[in-house]
Amino acid sequence: MDEKGLALPSFMSYFVDLSPDPFCITDNNGRLLRVNKRWEDSFGALKQKMEESLLTDDVHPDDKEKTASVLSMLSPDCSTSSLINRFRHQKSGYRWTEWRLLFHEGFISASARDINAHIESHEELQCFRDVLDSSLNEIYLAHADTFTFSFVSAGALANLGYRLEEMYAMTPFDINAPDQKKDLESLFKRLKGGDAKKLLFETEHYRKDGSAYPAEVYLQYISEGDRAFFLGVVLDVTEKRQWKKSLEESEERYRRLTEQALDIIYRIELIPERRFVYINPAVERITGYTPEEHYRDPDLGLKIVFEEDRPLLEAALKSNDIFSRPLRVRWKTKKKQIIWTEQHNVPLYDSEGKLIAIEGIARDVTDRMEMLEALNNEKKRLEVTLFSIGDAVIAADKQGRITLINPVAEHLLGVLRKDVLGSPVDDYVIIVDEETREPVTSPVTDVIQTCKAVELRPPCCLINSEGEQKLIESGAYPIKNEDGLLTGVVMIFRDISQKWAIQEHLIKTQRLESLGLLAARIAHDFNNLLSGLFGYVEIAAGAVRLGDRDKGLAYLEKAAGVYSRMKGLTGKFLTFSKGGGPVREKGDLSLLIREVLKNSLKEEKVSVEFRVDSDLQPCDFDEGQIRQVLTNIVLNAVEAMKGKGELKVEGSNLSVDTDSPLPLTPGPYIAVRISDNGEGIPSHYIKKIFDPFFTTKKNGSGLGLATGYSVVRQHGGDIQAESVLGEGTAVTVYLPASFGPVEKKNTDQEELFCGRGRALVLDDEEFVREVTAEMLQNFGFVVDEAEEGGRALRMIKAAAEKADSYSLIIADLTIPSGRGGKEIIDEIRVVDPDVAVVVSTGYSDDPVLNHPQNYGFSAGLHKPFTTEELSRVLKAVFLQEDGS
Repeated sequence: MDEKGLALPSFMSYFVDLSPDPFCITDNNGRLLRVNKRWEDSFGALKQKMEESLLTDDVHPDDKEKTASVLSMLSPDCSTSSLINRFRHQKSGYRWTEWRLLFHEGFISASARDINAHIESHEELQCFRDVLDSSLNEIYLAHADTFTFSFVSAGALANLGYRLEEMYAMTPFDINAPDQKKDLESLFKRLKGGDAKKLLFETEHYRKDGSAYPAEVYLQYISEGDRAFFLGVVLDVTEKRQWKKSLEESEERYRRLTEQALDIIYRIELIPERRFVYINPAVERITGYTPEEHYRDPDLGLKIVFEEDRPLLEAALKSNDIFSRPLRVRWKTKKKQIIWTEQHNVPLYDSEGKLIAIEGIARDVTDRMEMLEALNNEKKRLEVTLFSIGDAVIAADKQGRITLINPVAEHLLGVLRKDVLGSPVDDYVIIVDEETREPVTSPVTDVIQTCKAVELRPPCCLINSEGEQKLIESGAYPIKNEDGLLTGVVMIFRDISQKWAIQEHLIKTQRLESLGLLAARIAHDFNNLLSGLFGYVEIAAGAVRLGDRDKGLAYLEKAAGVYSRMKGLTGKFLTFSKGGGPVREKGDLSLLIREVLKNSLKEEKVSVEFRVDSDLQPCDFDEGQIRQVLTNIVLNAVEAMKGKGELKVEGSNLSVDTDSPLPLTPGPYIAVRISDNGEGIPSHYIKKIFDPFFTTKKNGSGLGLATGYSVVRQHGGDIQAESVLGEGTAVTVYLPASFGPVEKKNTDQEELFCGRGRALVLDDEEFVREVTAEMLQNFGFVVDEAEEGGRALRMIKAAAEKADSYSLIIADLTIPSGRGGKEIIDEIRVVDPDVAVVVSTGYSDDPVLNHPQNYGFSAGLHKPFTTEELSRVLKAVFLQEDGS
């Protein structure tokens, strides 16, 4: 009977009591009914009532499903079964357990056997095999008696190329060279006889394909009971040998490099104590101390530091600055010389971050430091020079950024040095053409683009930060390195406003002085013309009174001819006396040269060689001013030849490029060269002849050539002189050429302008108003007159209000007793923007007359003017308006 009173089969009760293994009986649901003493010893006494315990309660969770499945399969048709699972033991937890199960008459009997040790040993063996197979080394076991292999690792099989069954039929001698067999037998004998426990040697192993590889073999003899084996662990050292060879070659190269290096290369170990591990032979060449002396004295590297620099070194060591940047200190050599060194050090730390060694390079930089000192001194001297000279100087890098500026430049630009350093030059150097007001490209920019020197000639105007304007002369020059590459630009400029004003004053003064010399001739010519004019007018008046109209008209036309000559003479005289900018007209320079020679050499015994290119380009020039320049040069040449000799005059076309030594803007020019065979000028004077007040003549003013130089420069040209003492002098004038044909003056009678509408004449001279009004009436205009600008404005406004506006206004430029055209033009344009306004003046050099459109006028008219001249101007004005 069981605990529940159930009747168990007699044989089951017998097994429960006598089984040496843990034994239990359950019902067909696996509920425990009875267990033996062995069960209680192994698995513990039941903690719960029997009817509440199942066999599966102590099965490992991962094995419960499998166990329950096997139990449920037991039946009369399947009465026996076996099972392996993990079952909980009283003292050792879950252990591998093998079960034998029997089903009989609705009961299940189960006996258990602990197989944990067997399972674990099997797993360990398999794990050991897996470890051996995964090893990078080749591992062999060979029987000590037959030498046949009993184990070969997967790595060995892969390297040798044999299959495992092939290796089991082989011996270690089969994978070694035949001539190595005796050596191997000797090694085996030593191990087997106990002469050595382990052996390490190198040999060569041969693969199945016949190829060989170097092998490092670890050999050991092992025995267990009556069994003995040779254990071999083999490493293919092909890569190791190659690496070792490369390492040896690298070390040899490093040794050669370090021993031949000019710099000191060293390694200092700090643990366990400071000492030089290595220092190359360069140390003896630089310091006089040998490497051996450094090895003997670890502090020698500190002792040679110059006394004044030791605090610097100590501070660098404490702050680790010795590793973050180059260290420059002075050393005292064995011969007591002081040298500069530059050290680059690298720290070496152990795994705990502790500094254990220092590697570095030390270089003798004495020459460099001396050169830097010399450069710094030179820079200081240069800065002193730049900061003391009277010219403005700006230096820039190749990007055009300011790197240096002297006080003169600061003053001219109206800036402070600290504010502009590093800024683009073009942000502060603003240059415009003084006449046209057009922007001029910075010479610094031109140099950066062309890598060539650039010079700006006046009139150029610098506008500083405060809006002040200064006339300047300027040049920019490239800074190049040894390879000829641009590294920077230096710009030099000076304020010539005062100089320019002085030159203008000198020109006027020279003209006034020349007036004294020319007064007699001008008075003579003018009086002759006046005599002719009055004579012709009187004759014409007498003929009219006598009724001879044709004779009167004929003499009036002759009087008009004399008037034209007087007008030309007064115009030239006015331009000469007033000076100012050139009034340029396109003309043929060769004709002017011929006229100058004709007028200057009338009474001289000078032969002339005249050679001018037949295709000489036209030129825009002020005839009066250039005539004066050429006349002065010719008269100087005649005077140098004392009134007799040979004068050579040449005119040619010239193209100036950026490589030209001439200080001219690239472009086409005309060169006029006048040379004589006089006494010549000493070389120390030749550069001064264009300076104001310089003269070699006793009674000279020193203003003639200076005036000529200024005039030519205002034309955008240049003038050069060269001379050989005793052979003669040559002066060359360069003037910008122009394009297009020279307009020929029409000598035929022109058809006069025909106009309509209302016209207004503004002039303070009554006779000018009357003559101009008569001309305009003859053209078809209804004419009003005004003697002052205020009255003229009132008349213009009144006409506009009545929708009867003026179609033409001729206004005097300036009126001494009131406002002239220049003062009221803006107000006129407000009232009537479209009216044609012609400005008239007797000043031929006034900029308003030269560029009337820039000041609001339609055209300009130089007084006195003829009917034909007025007609041509009006044709141009109204033709342009009709065309637009």
